[in-house]
Amino acid sequence: MATGVVFARFSVPTARILFSNYALIAPFNGAPCLMFRTANKRRNRILEAQLWVTLVRDEFTKEGDLFRRFYDLELIRAHTPLFALTWTALHPINEKSPLYGASPESLRREHAELIVIITGIDENLSQTIHARHSFVADEVLWNFRFKDVLGWTRDGRRAINFNNFDKVYRVDPNNGYALTQEPFEDTAPSKPSPDRRGKNSE
Repeated sequence: MATGVVFARFSVPTARILFSNYALIAPFNGAPCLMFRTANKRRNRILEAQLWVTLVRDEFTKEGDLFRRFYDLELIRAHTPLFALTWTALHPINEKSPLYGASPESLRREHAELIVIITGIDENLSQTIHARHSFVADEVLWNFRFKDVLGWTRDGRRAINFNNFDKVYRVDPNNGYALTQEPFEDTAPSKPSPDRRGKNSE
């Protein structure tokens, strides 16, 4: 029995899911789209992976009460049967999107935050794993795209170039074409998270 307890304790799988430093908003197939990257850094694959993205922001009611509101963002693909390498989450920003009409200034003013949760099943242990991440307003870059990360090994297998995982480049907001291939340099100082104590949630 003791052996079984020890084995169960040390065989619990760790998620080891990598998230990009930034979420991006840029044209995708001719329309604005929110996107960010995830990658599987495990040696084995994740089965039946599910991805949830929720927008959280401050809003005032007509009576002037401040609420912290939650909006689920619909993804182009929120499920994959096999998560082996990398996954770029895509949310189209159209009239149905809670981000429709948003701007960098409005996201900061509303203390907006994107909460990301991913779950799946460890292929070897058949146990559920999960990972969580979030992007605050200053971690959402507008009119940028990610550099390519997928390539091939010498023996013909797909591989990820993690050197490019967080690299982005500026694009034209009208057509999505690259304006420069120079890497983005973040020189802004880090900011503390806003104090949300005393606010209502819904």
